[in-house]
Amino acid sequence: MVAFGLVLTSAILIATQSQRPDEGPPLRVDVRLVNIYATVIDTSGRYVDGLKKTDFIVQEDGRRQELSHFDHNQDTPVSVGIVLDTSGSMISKLDTATDAIDRFIRTIHPDDDIFLMGFDSETYLMQEFTSDRAKLRKALKYAGSGGGTALYDALQDSMKKVKEGANSKRAILLITDGQDTTSQSTFAQARQSVRESELLVYSLGISPSPDGGGYRRPGAAAPRP
Repeated sequence: MVAFGLVLTSAILIATQSQRPDEGPPLRVDVRLVNIYATVIDTSGRYVDGLKKTDFIVQEDGRRQELSHFDHNQDTPVSVGIVLDTSGSMISKLDTATDAIDRFIRTIHPDDDIFLMGFDSETYLMQEFTSDRAKLRKALKYAGSGGGTALYDALQDSMKKVKEGANSKRAILLITDGQDTTSQSTFAQARQSVRESELLVYSLGISPSPDGGGYRRPGAAAPRP
């Protein structure tokens, strides 16, 4: 599993109108720093390492913004929401999915706090935020499958839940095998919520293999956010 994290900080100046000396004290110009987290992959889905500040351009409304700070590290703690599809179609693939999650939580930063959410016809919390990997593994052991697939609702609920995390850097890992069947939310609504949330959202597709088990799509292993 390859891990790669970037922190970009963009300085945005809030424009103010100039004043003449007889109009009183000048208005102050505020500076707001915005953190931007990015994970970079190539056309084959492989994660790209060794990038520099000059390799990035940040624009707001078509205007280029200055990068005031650039940091590449794997040590920033992250609040992570793991969202597991436990619908009826996952019955032959649940072991593959839970094994993938177990490997994932073994490799990420020990200070990361993680919650585990399951979904079938509706969403439910399997494990509250914790950095205790044993609690997460125990919750995975009780995962069962049945019902429909409220994929879009689960994504919406997980984006709300992850905001309760202790860390300012946050991400969602979604594990599913198919299409939504029972959500109240639409695909367009879920997509817009992801865009507005500024969260890192990774998806891991579980598909049936010829022997009836499951396999992970090549290159789909989630990196460290």
